This record gives sequence, C-alpha cells and structure tokens, in this order.
Amino acid sequence: MRFKLLIVSHLLFAVAAYSQQLDTLKIKSEADSLFAAGKFIQRLWPPDERFELYKSALKLYKLIGDREGETEISRRLGIHYVHRNNFQEALFYLEKVLAIYVEIGDRKKEVKVLYHLGDLYRNFSLFPRAFDYYQQGLELAKQIGDRHYECYILFSLGIAYHSLSNYPKSLEHYRRSLILRREIDDINGEAWTLYSIGLVYSNLYDFPNALDYSRRSLEIFEFAKNRNGESYVLNCIGMIYKTLADYQKALHYFQQSLAVKRELKEPIIESIALKNIGTIYTKLSDYPEAMEYYLQSLEVAREVGNRRSEGLIFNDIGKLYLAQKKYPEALEYNEKAMTIASELGKEEDIQACYSTLGDYYAVQELDSLAVVNYGEAIASMERIREKLEFEGQKSCYASGVTETYEVMVLTLLRLHREEEAYAYVERAQARSFLDLLTSGGVIFGKGKDKEFLQRERELQNQKKEIEKQLIAAADDAKIIAELVKRIKQNLRSISALIEEKKLHEPELVALVTVNSETLSEVQQLLDHESTILEYFLTKEKTLIWRITPNEAELFQVSINSDSLINMVKGFRDAIVYFGKGEYLSRDLCDILIAPVAETVKTEKLIIIPHGILHYLPFGALQDGKGKYLLDQYEISYLPSASVIRYLKSKERDKGENILAFGNPEADHKDYKPIPFSEKEVKDISRYSSKTRVLTGADATETRFRELAPNFDILHLACHAELNSAYPLFSGLLLAPDDNQDGELDVHEIFTMDLNAYLVVLSGCQTGLGHLTNGDELVGLTRAFIYAGTPTIISSLWMVDDESTAFLMKNFYQNLRIYGKAESLRKAQLETMKVYQDTHSWASFILIGSSE
Repeated sequence: MRFKLLIVSHLLFAVAAYSQQLDTLKIKSEADSLFAAGKFIQRLWPPDERFELYKSALKLYKLIGDREGETEISRRLGIHYVHRNNFQEALFYLEKVLAIYVEIGDRKKEVKVLYHLGDLYRNFSLFPRAFDYYQQGLELAKQIGDRHYECYILFSLGIAYHSLSNYPKSLEHYRRSLILRREIDDINGEAWTLYSIGLVYSNLYDFPNALDYSRRSLEIFEFAKNRNGESYVLNCIGMIYKTLADYQKALHYFQQSLAVKRELKEPIIESIALKNIGTIYTKLSDYPEAMEYYLQSLEVAREVGNRRSEGLIFNDIGKLYLAQKKYPEALEYNEKAMTIASELGKEEDIQACYSTLGDYYAVQELDSLAVVNYGEAIASMERIREKLEFEGQKSCYASGVTETYEVMVLTLLRLHREEEAYAYVERAQARSFLDLLTSGGVIFGKGKDKEFLQRERELQNQKKEIEKQLIAAADDAKIIAELVKRIKQNLRSISALIEEKKLHEPELVALVTVNSETLSEVQQLLDHESTILEYFLTKEKTLIWRITPNEAELFQVSINSDSLINMVKGFRDAIVYFGKGEYLSRDLCDILIAPVAETVKTEKLIIIPHGILHYLPFGALQDGKGKYLLDQYEISYLPSASVIRYLKSKERDKGENILAFGNPEADHKDYKPIPFSEKEVKDISRYSSKTRVLTGADATETRFRELAPNFDILHLACHAELNSAYPLFSGLLLAPDDNQDGELDVHEIFTMDLNAYLVVLSGCQTGLGHLTNGDELVGLTRAFIYAGTPTIISSLWMVDDESTAFLMKNFYQNLRIYGKAESLRKAQLETMKVYQDTHSWASFILIGSSE
C-alpha cells in the first residue's frame, strides 16, 4: 500500500512539473512572438507602438527568467531611446546589457552597445564620454575583426568631430569609414559617408568639393532607391546653391527635398527643408511666404525635439524681421537663437548669431554696438579656423567668412576709426600667409624652431585634455577646483614659453600667434623712399591705404569687388591671348592708381594686393597719356605689411655666387622642355665667375637641396606644378634621381635653411597660386620667404622663353649696379623695346625686399 502511494505521489509531481514546463514554454512562445512581431513591423508601425510590443515581451522574459531574451530586448529598447533622445531610459538599458555582455564574454554584442553608448553621449554633447565609448568600441571591433562596427564607429567619430567644428578630424574619420564601407560592400553606407564629407566641405566653403561629393552620393542613393538619402542630399545641394546666391536652383532642390520627406514622413529633414525654403523667400523679399515656411519648420522641429534646428530657425526669423525693420522682434529672436547656440556649444551657430546681431545694430546706425558684435563673430571664426590643420581648408574657410571682415572694416570707417579698420585689413591680409607658415603640414627647418613648436603644441594639448576632464567632472566641486588650478598653471607655462621665445625668434612667435602690425608700427618699419599702397576689396567699394613713414591716408573708390574681378580677368585674358589690353589697362589705372597718384611723392611703390589683385601686373597699367606705371615707379609687392619686419632681418649683402638650374629633365610627360632656359642660365654665368650651372638630367632636386644653402642667388628656369586645392604641395619640377622624385614642393622648401638674398623663378607660371574668394594668392614665393630669402622674382602667367632669356640677361647686367627692384624695372623697359607685347615683359613681379 505504501509503495502504491509513493508511485502515485511521484506521478502527481511529474504531472505538476510538466504542467509548469508547459506554462513556461507557452510564455516564452508568446514572448518570442511579440518580439518577432516587433521586428517584423519595424518599418511599418510608428516606433512608439512597435516598442510597446518589445516592452510586453520584456515582461514575459523576466517572468520566466529568460536572460538571453531579456538582454536582447533591453538592448533594442536602449537603442530606441537613443534615437528618441531619452537619455535616462537609454542609459539605463544600455549600461545594464553592457554589464551582461562583458560578464558572459559576448564581445561582438559588447562592441554594438559601446557604439550606441557613444552615440547617446554624443547626442547630448557630452563629447569626452562619447569619445571614450567610441574608442573602447573601435579597439574591440579591430580585435575581433568586426569590420562593420569598426566602420560604423569611425563614421560616428566623424559626426562627433563635425559637431565640434573640428573639420580635419571629421574628414579623417569619414574617409577611413569610406574605405571600409567599400570593402564590406555597404552601398548605402558609402553614399551616407560621401554625403557627410560633402557637408564638411560645405562648412569649409569649398563648394566645388562639396558639390562633387554630394552628387556622387546622390547617384548612389538613386541607384539604391534610397529615397530618404536622396532627400538629405537634395537639401544639401540646395544649401550650396543658396550660399552661392543662385536662389532659383536652391529653391528647386529644397522643394524636391521637401516633397520626398513629406512622402516618407521624415520630420527632421522636413523641418530643415521648410526652413531653407523660408530663407530663399527672404532673399527674394517675399516676407509673408518666408514667415509661413519658418513657422511650419519651427513647429516640426519642436515636435521632434531638435534644439539646434529650433535655434537656427530663430536666427533666420530674426533676420526676416531685420529685413522688414521690425527691430524689437529681430532682437528677441536673435537672443533666443544665441541662448540655444550657447547651450549646445556650436561655434559656427554662435558666430552666425553674432554676425546677425552686428547687422541688427549696423542697419540702425548703432555702429559702436555693431563693431562689438562683429568682433565677437570674427573671434569665433578664428577659433574655428585654428582647429583646421591644412592650409587648403583654412584658405577655403577664410574665403567663405571674409564678408564679416569686410563689414567690420566698413563699420569702423563709418565711426572714423581708421586705425582699427586698418588693423582688421592687415588681420585679413596677413592671416593667409601666416596660416600657411603655421599649418600642420609644415616642418620648420631650424632645430630650435621645431623644439619651440613641439613644446608649445604639448602645452596646448595638455590644456585641451584638462578642459575635457573639466567637462567630465560634472558637479564635483573639489575636482573642478583642482582642474581650474591646473589650467591656470598651463596657461602661465605657455605665456612664459612665448615670452622667452620672443627674445630670440620674434618671427616664429608671430607666426604661431598670428599677430599683425598696427598702422603706426607699419609706418615705423617703412623707409622714407617708399610708399605703400594697400588694397582691400569689399562688396560695396574698394579701399586704398597710402602709407608713408609720416602719413597714412585712406581713399575710398566706388567700385565693388565683383566688378574688379571681371575687369582684372578681362585684362589678363587680353594680355595672355592677344598680347596687350590697353583699354582695360587704362580703366584699371583710373580706378586703382589715379585716386592716389597726386599724393605719391616717392619713386618706390610697395603694392599690397587683395583678392583678384594678386593676379594683376600693376606695372602694366597705363594712365590717360599712355604712360605705364613701370615708367614712373620702382614697384615691389608684399603679401601683407606685417611681413616687412621679418624681411629686414633676412636682408643680405649682395653676393655673386649664383646657382642656376635650367630646363631640368622633369619626370612629367605633360610638360614640354624649355630649350631657351638652358641658354638663359648659361648666359647668366657670364655675369659672375662664381656661377654654378646645372641643366637637363644634372639639374636634380637632390643637387639643389645640397647646393642651395651655399649660394647668394638661386635662379630656377623650370616648370612649376600648382596644386590649387592644397598649395603646400605646389612645387618646382626638377630632375629626379635615386634619392628624390624631382618635385620640390612648398612644404619641402619650408624645411630648407637658405642664405640667398634673391631667388628668381623664371619658368612657366611659377608665381600663380590658388585664388579663393577674397583670399590671398598662395604660391611658392611665400615658402622661400620663410626659408630665408628676402626677395623673390616670379611670373604671373606662362612666359615666352625667348623674351624671358632676353629680360634675364638684362636683369643680371643691371644687378651689378642697381638694387633688385630697379634692376627688374630697367630690364622690363629694355625688353619692352624689343618685345612690345605686354605679355612678353609684364609677367615678372618682385615680392619682398626691393634693395
């Protein structure tokens, strides 16, 4: 009997256990179904409704203790809250699942969570923590060979650096991501990366590159039938055309983008497209239509919680009210925009707000307040520009923001603050040249300079690292106090280093700090035999400063930069294609020389051009009587007045040791030999017994590097290859050998320590560099100034080698008796008698010291 009871008891227990197992399986099955349904309707239902299914599944997984299901659902919920900008919920779920993946050793899923945590902190502008998670994820992805997430994290790092306006770092990470996208055949990812690179170039005002990358991206999106991607790119292209003032094209692309976004029900870009259409109608003075689009945009931005868009819309509404002279409303919206920009720490948005505020005060003739705000805008621009590592990026960015320098100068002039206006002119003029010298790609030639720069960079990096720690410290008062103390110590170290170096290397320190001279300082540097004519072009008028040691006078000419650009291009084309351009020559002389001519009492003119005027041979300008400026003055050029101080320290005694390279056998099929250049350099040897001539295959880059520091004059009759995108890689084409490729690039010239008092670049197109809108010409001449020579003679267009040989023969004959500028002038006048076309004699200009 007892045995039977025992059997029945076991049977009842087994039935109960089986029933419980059936209930667990049933619950798991239900949870799995909810989870699967959530994934299935992922693209069909709104996110909030879809994730209600996930939450129901999560409860069931917790009920039955299914850790795997609970973890996977929690991960998805965490990602959902990242996208919904719900910081606390996202952090709760992601930190929870990260701990589990670390515990169980699931490194692949650990990478995914680190990536999403990085995105979460980035979305809330907590960049130090974001970078920390991204770096952890990137290292782990590389270790386990997860190419997909390595690619995704690199792309997110690109976004983060873009958000911080650190465009070089952004481009670096986008490009690394692009390589991986192509390796893993991620066609949509490739298109998004191309689009993002285009955005960076757009921020840098490099519109040819921006359009190129955007169009390549659009082609891929259209091929992949990715309508969402299409809408983003269409909007980006619209923005580019808007900046280029092609409003009809801009409106076309914005409306296309808006139509696609409404079709897809994507509110974020819908808001941006609506805003951008509003700006176009503002430009077209259709203010009611503009306000209608702005208000629609603002409503959508608020619905999705896009604070940055909200701030940008406020700034645009402020501009709209400003255009209608509704000043209280304009100020109200500008303040709203500034509040959001400051909260988010977006430097370019802060700069835009200050620029708008400057305009707000300027149109009301409250110029003193306008100056304050334009000054803040320029300071903000220069902070962005300091982060740019490559000269090409700096140059493009500077050309895009030059208008703020212009309005600052014009506003100061209305206040009769001429000295301050001149300081901003010099600041704009000097910056391109000094930035070239201080750009990240330059390796300075002198060991003591390298040591100083390395120490200065170390201290600056320390400061940045402490600032990151300060952000991460949050509300810990004790840590914050300690970090503030360390920052102050760091700043004292930097100041002490610079003060110490000023005693020994003032030129280098000026390059690091990018200082420019004041008007009175320029006057003190100028000799009594010279007059400076410094030009500054604006969209309203052209400014000419006439400067002597005792006087400084400003002339304002009623011609804008656009008109001058067309005239100078026309004049150059007439010279290059037809040999001369007399009518335009006289028109340009009336504009640029006639207003100041009667006040110039010296025989020496120092021209400091601006923008398109860098391409203009001033000596070829004719007055009303047909007399060339070259007939009347000894002319030299400078990149900025601030350079005078450093030219004086480079001046050398006139020597007779000449190193002449002619017609090198460059390894470039695109360039024809220059036969007359061999005759040119051999003729030079007649004027000095200490001349060393190398031609053809002997004229190698290696030999030039070895010999150049030991000669007084360097004469290079060769081709030049000019890189307008990256001027540091422009170069002279010499003969290659086993040691060097034959391309003597600008960045390599910086590494040289020259003792020559003159460098002559008599080959084809050697002076012609990249001209950006309102920026300086950047060419090989600038590198030679830093390398040690005070004077460079170069050409503004491709020159005829026969006439050049004749001109150079006369130049060296004159150089025995006269100074450098006067020797060139007399040689050009002699050449004019034999080769009467302007093209044959006007190309050569002297940059730097004239004596």
